[in-house]
Amino acid sequence: MPEALCPGKAAWPELLGAQGKIAAATIEREKNYQVKAVILLIGTIVTSDFVCTRVRVWVDKSGIVVKVPVAGTAVFAPSVLLFVLQFWVFWFWFCYSAILLSAAAGELVEVDLLLVCWCIM
Repeated sequence: MPEALCPGKAAWPELLGAQGKIAAATIEREKNYQVKAVILLIGTIVTSDFVCTRVRVWVDKSGIVVKVPVAGTAVFAPSVLLFVLQFWVFWFWFCYSAILLSAAAGELVEVDLLLVCWCIM
């Protein structure tokens, strides 16, 4: 997909396992410095925009490239999806707990609370 959107070379699978700084320099050199290679620690939350002049180089704690660098980068990094999932799980737990506590106390469950919980979910 990146090849169709970004002209020229769009992925660098040969850099998988290389040092992040060397990989970033290689990418910028191969693209005649028309792209900016950004080194990021795996799991970092990033924006979901697609920019052909940017290549994200994902590295582990030791600085080794752990994902194939791709021009533009994919929309929704796994870390963003994980964050969204954690939010929904927390929100479900919060609403469920509030409803159970209201029921256990013998009170009527507030309709407003139910509406807020279900509208957001």
